[in-house]
Amino acid sequence: MKNRKYFKFEEGNIILFEDFFNSNFSKFRTFASRFIPSSLSEDIVQDVFALLWELSPDKFNSEPMLQAFVYKSIYNRCLNKLKSVKTRERFSTAYLQANGNYLQEAVFCEEKNHSIYAAINRLSSQQKQVILKHLQGKSNAEIAREMKISETTVKTHKLSAYKNLRTYLKDLLPVCCLISSMIC
Repeated sequence: MKNRKYFKFEEGNIILFEDFFNSNFSKFRTFASRFIPSSLSEDIVQDVFALLWELSPDKFNSEPMLQAFVYKSIYNRCLNKLKSVKTRERFSTAYLQANGNYLQEAVFCEEKNHSIYAAINRLSSQQKQVILKHLQGKSNAEIAREMKISETTVKTHKLSAYKNLRTYLKDLLPVCCLISSMIC
């Protein structure tokens, strides 16, 4: 690890910068897109990662602290970008205010969506296709026609997929309830 950038946490865990970047970049880019046009969000996230590159490897006590730093840095840079480009008029005042609840809700929503899609990616290929098409609002008949399978097979795939998703996400529901009660 001599020539590779890493973060070392108090509990002894080490995460390579490259691994942290690869596993979180798209999530952070989507988060930034909540505040600024998506065409600018990638630049903001890259700027924050460039800042991370310059920081000491032992600056953060844990990975959640590292992620919180990245979320807050992205949020602040997005607000600065909005102010500097004079696009504030296109967004409501309430949306732009550094409202702690909105920031918490946005982070929570992004983490929740990331977990759900990670769980969907664990499904079999057929189950995954059926669920993604269902999430696009397609009916069982439309899904069956597109996938060239029977409606009964679509229903079977849905049933199996939801059963698997409940298993994969069983720990997410209590956390969602707890965080929702803290935000509201």
